[in-house]
This record gives sequence, structure tokens and C-alpha cells, in this order.
Amino acid sequence: MVVESQPGKASSFTPSPSPSPTKTDPFSARPWIPDEVFQLRVSGSDQTFPLRTGDVIGAAPGASIELADPKALVSRVHARVTHDASSWQIADVGSKNGIRADGNRRAAVKLVPGIEIGIGSLVLVAESHSLVKLRRYLRRVLGWEADQWPVMDRALRALRAAAEQHQAMVIASADDAVAVARQISVDPALVVPALSGRSEHDLHRIVVEYAIDAIEELHAELSSFQDEHREWVVRHQATSYAEIEIATLRLVARNTFPGANDAASRLGLTSVAFRQWFRRRGLELRPQVAQREHAGSSARAAATATAPRRSAAATASTAATGELEVLAGRARGEAELDQEHAGMLGGGDSDRTAAIGELEVPAGEARGEAELDQEHTQ
Repeated sequence: MVVESQPGKASSFTPSPSPSPTKTDPFSARPWIPDEVFQLRVSGSDQTFPLRTGDVIGAAPGASIELADPKALVSRVHARVTHDASSWQIADVGSKNGIRADGNRRAAVKLVPGIEIGIGSLVLVAESHSLVKLRRYLRRVLGWEADQWPVMDRALRALRAAAEQHQAMVIASADDAVAVARQISVDPALVVPALSGRSEHDLHRIVVEYAIDAIEELHAELSSFQDEHREWVVRHQATSYAEIEIATLRLVARNTFPGANDAASRLGLTSVAFRQWFRRRGLELRPQVAQREHAGSSARAAATATAPRRSAAATASTAATGELEVLAGRARGEAELDQEHAGMLGGGDSDRTAAIGELEVPAGEARGEAELDQEHTQ
């Protein structure tokens, strides 16, 4: 993997060629994502089909997976879905044009995450739950516009190829490319457009996505990240994906745990570094934290701890609406994703897990905080 920062340059995928794997290549059969496929998605779109044993794939009206091929190359009954003890398969049932697996014609195909099944002029991508999470993250960094679907599919294809040791990848970005690479659940990285080129609506949505990750990562309450926090991150920290991730995690931690020491330890930071991050940005500890740590009044601490909080429904509505309501007219799948996000903020979707690795503090800030830690020790 090569990671480059190229300020001012347009982003484009540039996989580096490498020799194809041999039959004895031990990596060629290694699964890049281990969980089982559960749906097919039409490449370049958000149209999905859940898998069921016995499903018929074809152009016939009423087929279980009915495909509308603009070139009319899909047979009325083209293929059938089956399932054994460990995996799903698709088998040709005597169609005129057959089926293809990653471009190669096959009589039957075992479905693994990311494999591309060609039927007529259409391509179906096999997706597992982990692959859907990766796809959603790619949409976050590449953009939710309809014309970004083909870009996202090329990214998935390149990631799969790189993970299976078929080729390397190059990432070029005007932002912190390492922060993006760290959040991908496979080894290689990808190329992403600069945050400076994203719309304000996209920035708000990106911050909400990172806040959802932080809430899940820290098992926090919904009220730990509200509109005022989202607005602050967009205004002051939306300079890179790393800064957005750091800010949302630290705000959620600050608003969740009873003291700075506890919040810092949950993030793997020293208390000095945690406090200094807020001071440098003109932020203070919550009044609740200050009371607990400095007032020494158990009565006030108890009163603060039991202060009324916004309801889960109200917080979910705030986080998923507001600025994000302008996205309601977008593609059906992305509208459903917004609803899923609201459900996740309400605790309804346990399947989505955070893709956050260890916090990576920018070098200058890390040096400053290390010096503070040293002074504190002395």
C-alpha cells in the first residue's frame, strides 16, 4: 500500500499492477471478509435482493430476483439460488448467455463477499454484513451523490483485489489519508476526495456518522452528542477525517463519563492530554464534571448526575434530521440508510459496529501533549 497526500489534485483510483497469483499462491484462496453473504446488490446502484433458498433469477415478471436488463440479455429463468451448510451458490439453469464470476463464465458460483456475478449486461455484487459496513464507510468518504456509486464499486473491487494479494493500491488525498486507511477493515487503502470539496450538508452528515461510531464505541447515551456538538465539529474540526474522528470521540467521552480521568482512560489518553485538548480549543469540562472533581459536594454531584436528559427519540430525531433532512430526496437506498441511522441512535440496530482503530493524534499535537505529560510527571 502506498499512501500519498496530494493537495489540490483531483482524486482517482490508481491500483498498481502486480503479477496474478499462481495456483500455489497461499493468499489466493484467503477470504478478505469472513462473514457469510446475505444479499445481492446491482452494481452501480443501491438496489438489493435478499437471498432465499430456491430464488429464481431472471427477467420473467414475478421472478424472485427480477432483473430488468436494458440490453435484454437476461433469460426469463436465468439462474437459481441454493444454500448448503456453509454458503450460498448461484447456478445457471440453461440460460442463453450464462453467468460470469468476476468476468469468467461459470456453470455455478459460490458466493463470497465482493464477488461480482455477471448476468446479461448487469453485475450483481454479493454482500455480507461486514461488506455493507465497508460500503457505507466508502460512501461516507467518497460522497453520497448518485454518480459516486460506480466510484465506490471500483473502490470495493480494488480493495478486494489488494486484500487477496492480487494487486496493490495507491491512495492520494488532500486530507489525512492515513485516517481513512485506519478505518477500513482490510489492509489496503483507497483514494478519497478532499473534505474541502464536500458540501456543508455532507460535512454535517459525515460528523453524524462519526458520532454514531463514537456512541457505539464508547457505549454512550444518545444525549452525549447533540446539535450544538455537531455544529461545533463542523465549524472547527472538519479539516480532516482524523480531526472529525478525534473530536467526536472526545466530545462523546467528555459528555458520558463522570470525570476527565475516566473519560481519558477510555480513550487511551492521559488526563493531562485530554484536558489540554479541550483547553486549546476554548472548551471546558462539563459543569457536571467540574462539580464532581472540584466542588467536593456529593449532593451537587448527585443532582447533576440525575439532571433531566433529552429522550432517546428526541435525540435520534435531532441527530438524524435538521441538516440531514435535505438528503431526503436522494436515492431510495440512502434514504433508508438515514432511517437506519436514526434507528441506530435509538439503539435499534445492533448489527452495525464502529470501524474506529486507535486514536491517531497529529504529530505536532502529540509532541505538545507528551511535553505536558512530562511536565506533569515532574
